[in-house]
Amino acid sequence: MAIFYPLIPAMAGAGILKSLLVLGSMLGLFSASSTTYTILGYISDAVFYFLPLLIAFTAADKLKCDKIVTVCATSILILPNMTALVSSETGATLFGFTVKSINYATQVFPAILCALCCCVVERFANRIVSKVLKVIFAFIVSVPVTVLILGPLAHSIGGYLASFLVWFQVHLGFLSVGILSATLPLLVATGMHKSFNPITINNFTTLGYDPLYTLATLAHNCAECGANLAVGLKSKNPALKNIALSGSLSASLGITEPALYGVTLTHKSVLYSIMAASGLAGAFMGAMQVKDCVLGVTPSVFNFICFTQEGNPRNLIYAIIGLLISTVGSFILSFIFFHDKKDLAKSEDLNSK
Repeated sequence: MAIFYPLIPAMAGAGILKSLLVLGSMLGLFSASSTTYTILGYISDAVFYFLPLLIAFTAADKLKCDKIVTVCATSILILPNMTALVSSETGATLFGFTVKSINYATQVFPAILCALCCCVVERFANRIVSKVLKVIFAFIVSVPVTVLILGPLAHSIGGYLASFLVWFQVHLGFLSVGILSATLPLLVATGMHKSFNPITINNFTTLGYDPLYTLATLAHNCAECGANLAVGLKSKNPALKNIALSGSLSASLGITEPALYGVTLTHKSVLYSIMAASGLAGAFMGAMQVKDCVLGVTPSVFNFICFTQEGNPRNLIYAIIGLLISTVGSFILSFIFFHDKKDLAKSEDLNSK
């Protein structure tokens, strides 16, 4: 919470901009193929693309270690030249060890692990070297450890989790969709949800549809929308109200980061409400064997049309029912259990900033 809280205004602004672009395109106000749309979209995307650096900065601030050194050490993960090098046919090695080809852009967990590493190294370096050499020592130790061990470790955790849930789907059927829907807020918060992208693409190429991850995404996005709307309507704090309402708008269009980092992760009652409503909606859609038939469209309150299946009108109907269960359920639960008192100090601090 301490790491994400300073980033809320930037992420909320980026989310709102992206939402306005999507909405304007849907209403036919401008073309999504225009360079204006693309450039404005890049402004929003930049915040999340460089999120590892922002996370590294705030994590270093919380851990009381050198922020510049931590950001520089983390930057190697998303450096375009580094990404191109490790993804080339010949690959890359560091000190004789193979560097895995992983896209770390927008991921959170590797940056946090890198910050923890820098913190430990810095405290050790303060005992054995001068301040001038401390930076060099930090780079020599932190960067290889992050590139060779911590980054792949964070990515592997997500990969193992995805494999486990696929196994779970085979053995428990619709419950796997419900479990994934309920845990998706935590997976998105750590960037581990990206591990499901290859699985989703494989489902489309082999089955022609996806019966797992995109269903969970619809349930989660709608739950974020409903819960944040409830917080926005119930809260008496102006700053929190604005963040929640803007987050609800973003989530309604499939962009959950502002809602997730701005409200959900900082309010346990909201998080639990979302997990409960999202899990129930996911289990329902899994039981009804709902299928996402359009690759590349983020399911949300206004993007449910991707569940239209030729010759099977019930698929869309069940998707809409799942949407309503998630949105209305999270709204009701959050409206009942959310209270301002415990979070007033944080909201006032955000307002002052």
